[in-house]
Amino acid sequence: MAGLRELIQLTAVLNDLRAKFPVVCVLCIPWISTKHPLHPVQEELLTGKPSPTRLSDTEAHTHWLMPVVHALMESRSLILRASLCAGNSIRLTIKLFQLKRIFQRELDRVKAAQFAVIAKTWCFGPERKSDDDFYYGDLQLRLASNDVSMLLLCGDANNSDWKIFAKSHFSISGSFRVPELVLAPMHAPLALAVSQILTALRLRGHAYRSRDPLARRAARQASIDVLSPAVTQAGLIHDITRIAVRTWRPRAFLTLYEGHGWEKSAWWAAKQENRECRTVGYQHTVLFSTQLSMLQPFVDIRDRSVPDIVLALGNHTAALIDSEHRKYGVKTVRFGTFRRNVPVAPRVADPERRTVLVIPEGIVSEMEFLFTFAAQCAKIMPSYTFVLRAHPKWAPSKAVRNITDSLLGGNVTWSTGSIENDFLRSAVMLYRGSSTVLQGVLQGLLPVYVTIPGGTISDPISGLTTWRQVCSSPENFSDTVKRFESQHPDLRNEDWLMALNYVEDYIPPVNDESIKAFLQAIGNDSGGFV
Repeated sequence: MAGLRELIQLTAVLNDLRAKFPVVCVLCIPWISTKHPLHPVQEELLTGKPSPTRLSDTEAHTHWLMPVVHALMESRSLILRASLCAGNSIRLTIKLFQLKRIFQRELDRVKAAQFAVIAKTWCFGPERKSDDDFYYGDLQLRLASNDVSMLLLCGDANNSDWKIFAKSHFSISGSFRVPELVLAPMHAPLALAVSQILTALRLRGHAYRSRDPLARRAARQASIDVLSPAVTQAGLIHDITRIAVRTWRPRAFLTLYEGHGWEKSAWWAAKQENRECRTVGYQHTVLFSTQLSMLQPFVDIRDRSVPDIVLALGNHTAALIDSEHRKYGVKTVRFGTFRRNVPVAPRVADPERRTVLVIPEGIVSEMEFLFTFAAQCAKIMPSYTFVLRAHPKWAPSKAVRNITDSLLGGNVTWSTGSIENDFLRSAVMLYRGSSTVLQGVLQGLLPVYVTIPGGTISDPISGLTTWRQVCSSPENFSDTVKRFESQHPDLRNEDWLMALNYVEDYIPPVNDESIKAFLQAIGNDSGGFV
C-alpha cells in the first residue's frame, strides 16, 4: 500500500486533470477526488497493480447496467463505452418523461410553496419509517419552529424501483420532500451523454500528449470512466440543483460534505443560478487522513471547490476543516450530529452480556473481511454471540447475503433489530471504519479495531488513547476480551469515562445553539422565510 506522500502526488495529478477539464462530467468521476475509502482506481494508480474491479462498490451492486459494464471491462474501445453511455441516457430520458407525467400534479403543488433552505439527501430504497432524514434528522422540524421552511431533495442510493420510490418520497405538505429526478430537465441525460463522449475523446488525446507516466495513466483511465452510468447519474444533480434554485430561490442550498464530486457539482449549480444562494456542506461523519479533498481542498473555480459554509460534526473535525478552508472565505460552524438519539449509558457495559457487535463500513470488501474475521473469532469463543450488522444501505442487498450466507449459524447471528437494541445487548464492538463505533462508546461498549496487514488505517477513533483496543487475529481478539472480563469493574468504568469525554467532544448532539449558528451563517438569524 502506498503511503501519504504517494497519495499527495496522485492527488496533485487528479487536481490538475480536473482543472484542465472544468466540466461537470469530469468533476463527477468517482475517483477524481481523494476521499475515504480510497477508490480501487486510485489504489491501482498508486500501486501499479490491477484492481479486481475499476468500479466502486456502489456502482458494482446497484446499477442495472453493471453486468454489461463488467463484460466490457477489459475492452478499451471508446466506441463501445460511448454506445453504452448513449443507451443509458436514452433510458434515463424515458424514465424522466414517465416520472414527470405521473407526478406532475404533486410537483406543481410543491412548486407553489416557498423554501428558505433546500437540502440534497440520499435515501435507502422506498421505505420511509418517519419524516426524520437519515442524515439531517429532524432539521426540517427544528427549522420550522424558527419559521424557516426546508425542502428535501431525495435521491435513491439503492437504485430501487423508481416509481415506488418516487411515490414514497413525495410529501406535499408539512415535511416537504421531492424525489429529485422529477426536477431533472428532459434534455439533461442526452446533453450529459454528449459532454461525456466529447470529454472522453479529449481526455484520450490528453493522455497521448502527457509525458508523466502517472498523469498519462490517470487521463487514460478518466477517458474510460467519464462514460460510466455513475457519472451520468451524479451529473444530473447539477441540473436538478439549478432547477431547484431557479424555482424556489432559497437562502441556502445544503448538501452533505464527504468529498464527492456530486457535492461540488451541486454547489457550482446553485451559484450559477443565484450568486446570493449560500452553499452549505454538512460534514456529518468522521474524517480520515486519506480525505485530502476535504483536509487540503483544491480550489480552481471556487464555486465548485468549496462551499460557503461547512457544518462540522464537532470540535475535532471543525478544527481540521477550518485550518484549510478559512483561507478561501469558508465559514466553519460546529454543528453536531442528529444521530445522538439514545441517552449516554450510566455505566460501562457488563462483560457478562457476552455479545460482540460487528460493525464494518458500508463497503463490500470491508464487510467481507470483518464478517469473516468475526466468524473465525466465534469458532474459538463459543460462549460469545457475534451479531453482524451492515450499513442500512447494504443490509438488504444481494452482496451482503452472498457474504453472510455461509457465516451465519451457531453463535453468529444477523442483526434484526435497531442499532439501539444491538447496543443494549452487547459489551464489545469489532469495527474498522464505521462511525457507529462512536455511538457504541457512548453506550459503554469496548471498541476493538481490527488491523489488516499492509492495509490503510481507517480507524475513526485512532486518537483515543484509552479504552480503545487493537487486534490483528482471532486469538488476539480473544485475549483482549479475556482481559476486559478480568478487569475490576471500577477500573473498567474509569477507562470508559475518559473515552466518553473524547467522543462527547467528537460528536456532540445538534442543539438549539447549533440551529441558531446555522441560521446566522446563512443570514437568516431573525427567523422566517427570507
